[in-house]
This record gives sequence, C-alpha cells and structure tokens, in this order.
Amino acid sequence: PCSGEGMFRKPPAVIRAWLEHGKDFYCGVQQKLLCDAAEMLKPGGTLDVRMNVRRGILRGIRFYGDFMSTAPLDDLTEALRGVPRERKALEEVLSHYDIPALFGTITEEEVLRSILE
Repeated sequence: PCSGEGMFRKPPAVIRAWLEHGKDFYCGVQQKLLCDAAEMLKPGGTLDVRMNVRRGILRGIRFYGDFMSTAPLDDLTEALRGVPRERKALEEVLSHYDIPALFGTITEEEVLRSILE
C-alpha cells in the first residue's frame, strides 16, 4: 500500500487531481495496471533450471527466468537439495510450496518437466 507521502513532491496539478479523485480512484488505476501487466506475462514466461545432479540426487538447483515471482525461491531450492531427481520425490517437495507465488503462471507440472527433462 502507498502512504501517499510522495504527493508532497508532486506538481500542483497532480495534487489537485489527487484531491479531486481520491485514493479509491487511484487504487483502481493501480489495480488495472497490475492486472494488465500480469496479462502481458502470460502464458507464464520462461523457466531455466540449472542443476548439479550426482548419482540421481539433486546436489543444488537454481531457477532463472522472466516469470513473475512474489516469493523468494531460496526455501524451495534448499528443500530440493538431496532429493532424488524422480517425479514422486519432487512432487512431494513441491506439494509443500505455493507454486503460483514462486513461479507466477508457470504450473507445477511445467516446473516438474523442467527439472526432469
């Protein structure tokens, strides 16, 4: 949420518009901008997975790409360390995480395929 503090450094015309329309109007504008930005990112962006695998076990993993993440990936990458690179084991780990928060519109299945292929 915006405190509106930056309004004190705005030109007088901008301040008048703010006073005329109010915060509810501009909250709607911000929400529309965010929704439009999210639409531009569909179908999910790119996902680049870099792994260090030894004898079928993930020793390290990093996710890169232009997907829209709203949460840090550090906990997931740490949880995947030491996990066999097998579908069932990976599904078990991923089931404990909010995949949309981590990868935006990239699905859990797409994350799994990126790790397994």
